[in-house]
Amino acid sequence: LTAWLLDPKTCQPLPGWPKSLKNWSDDDGFKMTMSVGTAVAIDEDGNLIVAGNFIVDNKPQGYVALLNSSGSLLWEKASQVGDEITSVAAGTAQFSNRVIVGGSQRTSDNPVRTDAAVWIYHYDGESVFVAPPTTLRAPFTLDELHKDQMNWLSERVRAIVTLPGTGYALAV
Repeated sequence: LTAWLLDPKTCQPLPGWPKSLKNWSDDDGFKMTMSVGTAVAIDEDGNLIVAGNFIVDNKPQGYVALLNSSGSLLWEKASQVGDEITSVAAGTAQFSNRVIVGGSQRTSDNPVRTDAAVWIYHYDGESVFVAPPTTLRAPFTLDELHKDQMNWLSERVRAIVTLPGTGYALAV
């Protein structure tokens, strides 16, 4: 997992960048695990939210880090194996101490099936609490024809943003 801070005129990395998980992480296990970056956001204080997934036994394991604007670690969290992160958004206004994370949770390995999931990471400057996810699965509306009672369909959150001034998050 690597992040590049790019000059808007040239798209070249700024001095001191790129930075990788191996540069910022405090966890030696994280540093040695294969990872892939999937999402970034910037919070109201200019901190960088970087997210991705470790690959553990051919399964995703979500990872979220909050870095300061220089790329130094403020906090990091790994999720459970089977949780896949695809998107992040910074909380705003009275929710500015939150990171909203979108992705999926595996419900089956063979074949792979997932339910969409949204997690909220709460941080207070000293610790990070991850609330249990909100699970989003079919049927989404009452008028859907296929009710997916056997949970054969896979749902995933692909992107998430926060609506300015409201604290609401919009996920697709």
